[in-house]
Amino acid sequence: MNNSKKVALVTGSSRGIGKAIAIGLATSGHKVILHALHESEALKGVEHELKTLGAWASTTIFDVSDKKGVESACALVLENVGMVDILVNNAGVANDKPFIKMTDQEFDAVIKTNLYGPFYVTHQFLPKMQENNFGRIINMSSIAVRGAFGKTNYAAAKAGVIGMTKSLALEVGKYNITVNAVCPGYIDTELSAAIPKEYRSQFLKQIALGRIGSPEEVANVVTFLASEQASYISGAVIDVNGGWL
Repeated sequence: MNNSKKVALVTGSSRGIGKAIAIGLATSGHKVILHALHESEALKGVEHELKTLGAWASTTIFDVSDKKGVESACALVLENVGMVDILVNNAGVANDKPFIKMTDQEFDAVIKTNLYGPFYVTHQFLPKMQENNFGRIINMSSIAVRGAFGKTNYAAAKAGVIGMTKSLALEVGKYNITVNAVCPGYIDTELSAAIPKEYRSQFLKQIALGRIGSPEEVANVVTFLASEQASYISGAVIDVNGGWL
């Protein structure tokens, strides 16, 4: 099946890795639906950038952790475009704190967005993918699944994403739907810029390539997984971390 000019939805695509993925998919010829939790100038800016590239682009606003909100927003997306062929579950939050000081609410909020979010959103688009006998689902996990100080909630959610990815791949392969996960390492985003300088130096010492990665380098892998060239890759977990030892 020709995989050009398909409809892609990228959650959390107003900045950082999500923005780079949206641009990568648009550059590859896909129609792109951008997503964010709130309307913002940043989101409008990404939409304008895609249209400047000559791509078809639109936006949708909802909270991935709110089941009812996801259902209504995604139903409207399907009503407007008919089909989402490529789904990138990228939206996520972090709320770091030592485990002993972490409250139920702080643990639950991260699990709800980072694990329930992909579950809720995928639930809305998977039936149409099955009906159409085609789909690409790419879930963003993290190097944090190896374990990271203060990230028990985040690491648990991202590890759950990997388990969900592998299991779902087994269920939907017969529909010509691939499901894969990408685990970024130390990437140059607003989130990493907030990390204290001494910690950033420690991270770089653990990376074989000795440098921070770019959002575009992650987006290149996602764009490949969405393409026909990756049609025989499913249930995979791909590290994009510069050889983090």
